[in-house]
Amino acid sequence: MRNKNWIAVTLSSLPGYRINEELLWQVLALFEPLGAVESSDGNGVIVYFSPDTYEPELPNKILALLQSTGIETRHISITVSELENQNWNENWRQYFVPTPVGTKYLILPPWEEAKIDRSRIPIIIEPGMAFGTGTHATTQLCLHAMEAIDLRDLTILDVGTGSGILGIAAILAGARWCLGIDIDPDILENAKINRNYNKIPP
Repeated sequence: MRNKNWIAVTLSSLPGYRINEELLWQVLALFEPLGAVESSDGNGVIVYFSPDTYEPELPNKILALLQSTGIETRHISITVSELENQNWNENWRQYFVPTPVGTKYLILPPWEEAKIDRSRIPIIIEPGMAFGTGTHATTQLCLHAMEAIDLRDLTILDVGTGSGILGIAAILAGARWCLGIDIDPDILENAKINRNYNKIPP
């Protein structure tokens, strides 16, 4: 096994069967993977392991534990593949592109600033650990709702600000002042970075 490769274990439910996703994630977490994502078809998950810690019997261990929790593993297929190591710091950027939301806003990462559409209000967001990159439905629904409100000269409280995207959107739409609060100091640092990208004074 070449050390530059990662091990990808894919679990997919067969047609007509729906995996208990909450239980599935709890079981997978016990095996301490490096990460996991939902498969592109939404019908399973891909779990990543380091080649240094991966064991050939791991898929069977996963299936056995799933079976013990009541999940019918006969309806689940599991495959193992090698994923060649790449420059992840650069490759992940391809998934963050300018995203129009509603009729008013355009969310985009800093490296796409040249693609700003001046017919919309641009919100520049540095994707980080904070919730609120603009791709999640809840963030977009909030922005849609904000479009229907005249925010000019209002004072805004953004509870659980995350990336700061909603507070930033409010200020750019004319709000007089916004206080964003969150329980994680690291998250607040990300919000401050995004505030600066959007040229909003402290």
